Amino acid sequence: MGGQTDDPAQWTGVYIATILVAWSDFATVSKCLPKGLRADSGLIRSGRYPVTLLFGCMNDAMNRLYPFLGLNYLEVFSAIPGVYIETPDVPQDAFNGPYTYPYRGYLNRLLPCVLGWLASYPKAWKRVEYHRQDQDSPDDSFQVLPVLGGKPLLTAKFESDADFQPLWYFKPRIADIVALISPNVIHANLLGNGFVRSSFNMSFLENAVAWNLPDVSVEISDPDLFPGLAGKPLVWQGLKTQDYGAARFVVAWQLVPQSSKNFKETPWPPQWLL
Repeated sequence: MGGQTDDPAQWTGVYIATILVAWSDFATVSKCLPKGLRADSGLIRSGRYPVTLLFGCMNDAMNRLYPFLGLNYLEVFSAIPGVYIETPDVPQDAFNGPYTYPYRGYLNRLLPCVLGWLASYPKAWKRVEYHRQDQDSPDDSFQVLPVLGGKPLLTAKFESDADFQPLWYFKPRIADIVALISPNVIHANLLGNGFVRSSFNMSFLENAVAWNLPDVSVEISDPDLFPGLAGKPLVWQGLKTQDYGAARFVVAWQLVPQSSKNFKETPWPPQWLL
């Protein structure tokens, strides 16, 4: 995903992301969205709405015009999928969703936090730690703590298959996961009186691979990550055996902000998923 090298607004990199789908009640999710945005009621399952949790290793995030600046960092994000613009001033034929609404993000490096703040992203600087059981084991864990130390805000443990697979190996369940990860991103601006949009395209079709995660457990003690998820055990089985199961992806990505001359929204889900 080479992008336009003459466009200083674009960024590219490689993302190793563990994607989990948690569930919250629809009323709580709706309260988390600012006025002018709504969640897609078609995603409700048994009265619950999906919330995506991403545990990511960002590699070589760099600006297309100034590629000497490559950032590597860890992050944990919560996000609301299936978000639509409902303000009355949107033209009838204009794109109004689905978007991904990033709710809260924890990063272990200050510079990408600052860059995110300048773009109005809800990022917070934390101690995000990654641990592998040993060099020969695919099993690993994440932990989030306050920068100056203290009790863990989040602990996640992942049991992984040793070998990765192409995405088609996980059909049809992979379609449900990817459908929730719209590359169209929307969030409130710094003043809270409007929205900022961007396109975070991940190359799922071209070259992505995935690992099945047969056993995942997450404990959240920080209620700010997303309302209603803290204080309860969260567990997942792998995508091979469970709908909305756990999987880890490696994808190339391209970030195109709204300020870019090359910005455009992408109809979602893609046709290859249907």
